[in-house]
Amino acid sequence: MIMVGPFPTPHADKINTWFEHRYGDRLLMDFSPGKAVVLIWGDPYVIRLPRIYGHWKGTVDATKTYVGMTKELFASLPERDRNEMIAAFIWFLERYNKIEKLPKKILANIDIAIQLMTSQDPHYGESKWASLQTAEKTLKEFISSRHGTYRKVHILSELLILAEGLGLPSGYWPILGMIQCKPDVRYEDGVTLEQAVLAHHAAIDLCAFIAEHYKNKKIAGVAPTEKIDDIVISFGHAVDMNYNGGLLFRFVMADGKEKLLLFSSDACYFLRDQIRKSLKQGRHPDERADLLLKRNLCNLPPRHAIRTFLANQPELSQKDFESTAKQVQGCNAADCTNGIQFDFSLLDGDAVRLIMDSVVVNYFADYLDGGIKAGYEHGLFKC
Repeated sequence: MIMVGPFPTPHADKINTWFEHRYGDRLLMDFSPGKAVVLIWGDPYVIRLPRIYGHWKGTVDATKTYVGMTKELFASLPERDRNEMIAAFIWFLERYNKIEKLPKKILANIDIAIQLMTSQDPHYGESKWASLQTAEKTLKEFISSRHGTYRKVHILSELLILAEGLGLPSGYWPILGMIQCKPDVRYEDGVTLEQAVLAHHAAIDLCAFIAEHYKNKKIAGVAPTEKIDDIVISFGHAVDMNYNGGLLFRFVMADGKEKLLLFSSDACYFLRDQIRKSLKQGRHPDERADLLLKRNLCNLPPRHAIRTFLANQPELSQKDFESTAKQVQGCNAADCTNGIQFDFSLLDGDAVRLIMDSVVVNYFADYLDGGIKAGYEHGLFKC
């Protein structure tokens, strides 16, 4: 039956009218590929992405893609913030174009996370849990599509290990810490809006990555060039209070594992001086100052080095000092344009390689400065 057009079937208007009277606005279809939350001056705004077919050479009015954004407010924003809005639009559009390959049933939690963040009575803990459910269901869907099995758990790292064993390329461990949470967050108020937005963005990024490989049935191993277990994404440190002094570092690697290394005071001084010399020569410019001053740090991509560093910072406890840590004896450093490769020789004759990009190098330099100062104040380090 032809319902619309220049020559509709007789009685088509009556049928259409009946549907309109019965269902009203429920007949309206949302053709948007997806929505996301973006922070603008601390307030959450929902961006509704347009659907684009084929090649389009038009322009997008940001005041129309951001729900509730007025032209007056957009015009009053600093140019930096307007540029961030445009970058966020492009970033989310690219990811939702990939996410649409996934079954829609597993993506309903994205909308739930958005509603819980933007309602008049928001609950950020439940929103973060909804983001966890999005990532969890997507990982389980990938595992099932490869005829794998999994336990009934909410532990993303366990599911990611299974997915990588079935052909999912590695490299997404750093963002798991942004999403992972305990079921208790649904009943507590310990989650902030910024943390909920961070989990929301990371879940979308992870889903898009999985969607790229969802239909690819080829099981691909990790090539040598994709080795990531030497790459440092974050670390924590504390002063060793033994009679020799030193700094104990817990390094978090890009594959999700950790390395515990003890640096003597002499090693700390040597590393500090070598890194500072490199920084004074203009290598590894520190972009943290500009980015951390931004009001909307949560709008940076989840895999940005600063976001992964802050989200994955580990804590050190007394148990770490009581455990056996490998002690650094010597170091060779290969200073590259975008990072430094450290090859440490250990007292037990073993060797450890750590690769840090420029952002992590700057954090490392600061932590060495702070650790040396603390060690000196406790009388453990020499002047």
